[in-house]
Amino acid sequence: MHPYFSPVARDALQILGLSRQQEERLAQRLARIDSSILAAAATMNLTGDRDPVLFRTRHMEDAVLSAAALHPRWAEGSGPSNVLDVGSGAGLPGLVWAALWPKAMVTLLDSRKRRTAFLERLTHELELKNVQVVCARAEELAHQPEHRAHYDLVGARALAALPALAELTLPFARRGAGVAAIKSAGIEHELNLARTAISKLGGDFEAVDLRAYVRADD
Repeated sequence: MHPYFSPVARDALQILGLSRQQEERLAQRLARIDSSILAAAATMNLTGDRDPVLFRTRHMEDAVLSAAALHPRWAEGSGPSNVLDVGSGAGLPGLVWAALWPKAMVTLLDSRKRRTAFLERLTHELELKNVQVVCARAEELAHQPEHRAHYDLVGARALAALPALAELTLPFARRGAGVAAIKSAGIEHELNLARTAISKLGGDFEAVDLRAYVRADD
């Protein structure tokens, strides 16, 4: 197993069913993604976690673990077809998901032109042909027919409190799709507030401890 991956990330990759060769290629690509983001963070406000180990654990690894938790949603491990990362910022979790699911078309959405310009350069440099970058506000893009109720996975990381996040993300999800909100621990109050908002929008939700989920699958 490539040293890039921690033990829990290795468990997640086993759930995803990657071969040893696929894991090697993935490790090389993810290492390029995180080094590029951290290099750009020296002059851009992309992340507050500038330490490489901390960034890998909190951002890159969380994206891998969330993919493992989402894996059972798709038959035979096929993965999603259309993915949207709302408020993508540094490109996470979207870039990691694009590397994990090469057959999926992943859209990185952010309203800030400087960040979307960075994401366009990065995806070009990494030759991620299954990624497109859109500069727009989520509230406005959700009214466009080609995006509304179009995606079978919508993701967001630390974008907003869960009630507001539900309103930003659920309009993009087709019926039966998943919305993955990657959050830190200690959000019980947010979860309680979100139940009403999500229900009004026609959804339901489950809170998953990513590390516990992956370990429980051993």
